[in-house]
Amino acid sequence: MYQKLNLSFNDKLNLSHIKVFKNNHGTERILILYRYLSLFFTSSFYLISVPKSPLLFKLGVIISLSIAAWLITKLLLIYRNHEHFIKSIVLIESFGIVLILIPTQGVESAFIWYALNPVMVAACYLSAFFCWVTLIMYMFASTLITFNFFNSLGLKISNLIIENSYLYLVFILITIAVQLFSNFTKELHDHASQLKKQRQKLIVTNQKLEKANQKTNEAIDHIMSLYQIVETFTSQKNLNNLLKVVTDYTVKLTKTPCSFIITSQFDTEKFLFDIRGYDTEIDQDSRDQIIQEIQLNWEQYQKHKNMVEITLQHRKFSIISIQSTKHEVLIGIENQINIHDDSNCFQRELVFLSKLCKMILERIHLEEVAYQLLISGEQNRIANEIHDNISQRLFSIVYALHALSNNKDKMSSEQIKKNFQMIIQSTNEANKELRSTIYNLSSKKRGENLFKTKISNYLDELAKLNQITIDYRFLGDEQTIPMYIKNMIYRVICESTGNAVRHGLCNKLGVYIQINQRIYIEIQDNGKGFKLNENHPNKNTGIGIYNMKSLVHSLGGTINFHSHINQGTQIEITIPQIQKLINQEVISE
Repeated sequence: MYQKLNLSFNDKLNLSHIKVFKNNHGTERILILYRYLSLFFTSSFYLISVPKSPLLFKLGVIISLSIAAWLITKLLLIYRNHEHFIKSIVLIESFGIVLILIPTQGVESAFIWYALNPVMVAACYLSAFFCWVTLIMYMFASTLITFNFFNSLGLKISNLIIENSYLYLVFILITIAVQLFSNFTKELHDHASQLKKQRQKLIVTNQKLEKANQKTNEAIDHIMSLYQIVETFTSQKNLNNLLKVVTDYTVKLTKTPCSFIITSQFDTEKFLFDIRGYDTEIDQDSRDQIIQEIQLNWEQYQKHKNMVEITLQHRKFSIISIQSTKHEVLIGIENQINIHDDSNCFQRELVFLSKLCKMILERIHLEEVAYQLLISGEQNRIANEIHDNISQRLFSIVYALHALSNNKDKMSSEQIKKNFQMIIQSTNEANKELRSTIYNLSSKKRGENLFKTKISNYLDELAKLNQITIDYRFLGDEQTIPMYIKNMIYRVICESTGNAVRHGLCNKLGVYIQINQRIYIEIQDNGKGFKLNENHPNKNTGIGIYNMKSLVHSLGGTINFHSHINQGTQIEITIPQIQKLINQEVISE
């Protein structure tokens, strides 16, 4: 069908010498200008030249011709694209001009030059054949009128043609020139039309490229952000929170109406599930029913190694199953044609997300193994250190006490006292070594605040690199919170302060952290701020803000933004029930 359309279009181009080239306003203006100028000059010469007709008669002829010229011009502009109608207009106008020659002295009439108007219209709007036929008919009719009505010398028609040959020659040359000009303008118009179509194609292609580039940049931003947030979440042993983040980024990356991730461990029958929607909320009933259907058909879905399509609750999902060392995972994305016009792109996104999810799970497992190996190695080191030093001393003390108990009857009081002093001395030495070992293992005993120092070093470096002032205050005991919470707090501070410098363009920053029964963080800057959309808070959510919200919400905390244009931004973060989070970590271990 496409080839047929192309052939039809090419055929039309090849027949352009017959068809009117449309919307050529430049040629129309030239024709209109020539029509009225020729009317003006021919009418002027007709008024002052012979024959000596009554003035009212001449004015009547001129007025009638003017009305006809105005009417024909209007009709040509309205029906410029109707070939048969233009042919009728040309023939009627030519016949009318021939009639005007009768009372105005034939070829000697001033209006003989006005007759070029229908010839020019035919040259520009109709075929060359019709143009020459019109010219020949007109010259024949004008010659015949002159021969019959104005041949006072009684010349033969051949002699009459020879006598007016210059006039016929001028008409022929003008017609040739007009046709050449018309063909040239048609070619220019064709080229202009092609260039216009090419320009439109380029605009459409450029728009598609811009859209694709925007989509690619968004995808890269989401992937980078996902990587950054996973860097923090992998240190947390709550897999459910991690699945929520991955699902959230899945719907953001694919813009699918609904997405889910469900996983189970090989050694348990426990399922972890999370479902999200893009700009829509999934009601609880639909969530429960989708979860139930997946659990019932879990083994069947896991048999498929490639992407397959299923229907859940009247929704079409594309799913893919993956297996890591410790988990079985099923990722599903609702498939809608109007959102994913490129099915290959959609498949690539799903495959990429499945591989990424597998890498995340493998990394979590490897970090758990590495953590266990680290703990085991540290335990062995501590055991060796206690065995080599403290255990030997304790053995010596026990042996000395045993020997003293068996030989006390044979020993004098002075010897017994001396042995007791040696045992006390050995006990004190063992106690000192035990205290030294505990001191070396505990940063709290050494008086070190590694977390506080880490944040301080980061803020100092940020201040020096960007030449800004940062006020940093830290209150409370960092030893009361686990490491994964410290990592998340550090990530939130890095994200918020980085946004304040890069986007807020601030030169002053305040960071306040308080740790007691809860964690309270306040970051304030004097930057340019931004306008909060209270009705649609998600509209303000960039990648950085979204990361902060995800991190804080994963800890059961709250984050509030206070900002106004040119008045800076204040971020307040509260993480309550620290002890509950610590208990959860202990249980998960």
